[in-house]
Amino acid sequence: MEWKGSAAGTKGNPSPPGAGEGQRPPPPLCAPGGGCGGGGAPARGQAGAAAEPAEAIRRAHEFKSQGSQCYKDKKFREAIGKYHRALLELKGLLPAPGERDSRAASPAGAPHPSRLSEEQSRTVEAIEIDCYNSLAACLLQAELVNYERVKEYCLKVLKKEGENFKALYRSGVAFYHLGDYDKALYYLKEARTRQPTDTNVIRYIQLTEMKLSRCSQREKEAMSATERDLSSVGTAGEDNHTSGMPGFLTEADPGGLPSKGSREGTHVWTPHTFLMDQRISRQL
Repeated sequence: MEWKGSAAGTKGNPSPPGAGEGQRPPPPLCAPGGGCGGGGAPARGQAGAAAEPAEAIRRAHEFKSQGSQCYKDKKFREAIGKYHRALLELKGLLPAPGERDSRAASPAGAPHPSRLSEEQSRTVEAIEIDCYNSLAACLLQAELVNYERVKEYCLKVLKKEGENFKALYRSGVAFYHLGDYDKALYYLKEARTRQPTDTNVIRYIQLTEMKLSRCSQREKEAMSATERDLSSVGTAGEDNHTSGMPGFLTEADPGGLPSKGSREGTHVWTPHTFLMDQRISRQL
């Protein structure tokens, strides 16, 4: 994959991932339920179990910050690696929705050595959102953009934060380049409701509407051509209903038999009627 030299403003990247995608303050290392000094010290085993996710969150935040710096330095490949390292540090810290519900329903006094505090859970989700948004931004800087992967990362963000402007906009850009113009227009319009004056969003909405208009026009032309073809086939079938079938030859047909004259008159001839006329002639 080849990378471009420009860091922002191209191929669907309205801004670098600086403001909301890499500059959050470092997370606290407080153990859930134990406080940050004072308020009583937790048991030794519980403190050790709680310190493990806190340390993972700290390392993830550090990798994310390194990735943001690489992005600013236009080292997009290295930035991608840093963001992936950050996500790996967080892998498994947040329970699945079903598991989260079962934990919430358990007795309040039951020990949960791997459970995150509410603050830690919010920090983990924020880091994941920033990393996926930044990964999409990095991919959009490549000469050959993997729009399928951009779409995947943006939808991960929207699953956690449905009103994220950058994820909405980049989803629209990805769907546009993948040829799904209906979805592209949906996400781009959703992005416009968040930032109505963003010129990149407005430009892509115009491009998408032009594509949809052309597709609609081509579909209408194709339907009209199909209807004309069916109409001509139906007319030809009616005209050739009798003349084109064996046994129904007329004197106008190239292969028809000649009329027998004024005695028999002009009528339809078939091999069967020709033999009957021969027999009648012999009797007369």
